Amino acid sequence: MLRFDYKDELIYHKIKADRSICPKRPDFNRLYSAFNREKYGSKNGKEMFQQLDPNVCDYIEKYPEFSIEFQQYEDSDEHVQPFILTIMTPLMKRVHSMRHWWTCGANHLSIRRCTVICA
Repeated sequence: MLRFDYKDELIYHKIKADRSICPKRPDFNRLYSAFNREKYGSKNGKEMFQQLDPNVCDYIEKYPEFSIEFQQYEDSDEHVQPFILTIMTPLMKRVHSMRHWWTCGANHLSIRRCTVICA
C-alpha cells in the first residue's frame, strides 16, 4: 500500500524507515505493553492485586444477582494469604438448590454410583 502512495523510490524508503509512520513489531509490542500495564496494571505481583480489588468491587455492584466472595492477597513476613475469588452465577445457585434431588453413594474417596431422581 505504501509503495502505491509513494512512487519515488527515495521518498518510499525514507517513509518506510520512519518508525513513527511504519513501526516495527518490537516497537508496537513495547507500546502495547506500556498501554496494557497503564490500563490494567501488572500481570503479577502486588500491583496486579491492587488493580484487581477495585475491579472486583465494581463487578459486585454491577451484578448483584451473583454471589461473589473474595479474599484479598496479603504478603507479609509471617504469612502469605492467597487471593481467592469465587463467583456463583444464578444458574449455579439453582443447581445447588436442587442438591436434595441428587443421591450419591461413595466408597472412601471415589464415587461408586450417582443417580439423579427426577420428580
